[in-house]
Amino acid sequence: MEDKKIIGMKFNILMGLHWILFPFGIVALAVDHDKMTRDEKLQIVQVFIFDAIGTIFSTAAAILATVFAFVPVLNVIFLITEAAIGLFFFILFLIYMINAFMGNLYEVPVCYNMAKSFVKEDNSVKSDKDHDTEVKVDIVEEDDKKDNE
Repeated sequence: MEDKKIIGMKFNILMGLHWILFPFGIVALAVDHDKMTRDEKLQIVQVFIFDAIGTIFSTAAAILATVFAFVPVLNVIFLITEAAIGLFFFILFLIYMINAFMGNLYEVPVCYNMAKSFVKEDNSVKSDKDHDTEVKVDIVEEDDKKDNE
């Protein structure tokens, strides 16, 4: 069976590149959203949310370090905090990026829950399991109609 391709590449390659440069996922959602399942859309949206949260925390720590630049003790505390936040998000980034390239579907705890509120179920492609069930139900209904005639 041939792997499904989104914007010309396998989904795991797309997700790995999306972790490095998030526009890959945004372009994929804009161009091939009708080919994706709900889980694939959730993966793309959660990466975008993760990047946004990391940027917000890093920027806030940098602003606080700049504001308290002339207060010796607070400056050091905020610089250490900024470095710790950056290191924390970088380590998570590496772990999730490697998982994405390997093709593992995962849930980033806070980001995945936020992504669920953005991705609707109605617009998603059904997975193979859902499609098989739907076909079986249709066949049973057609058999029942033939029996009644």
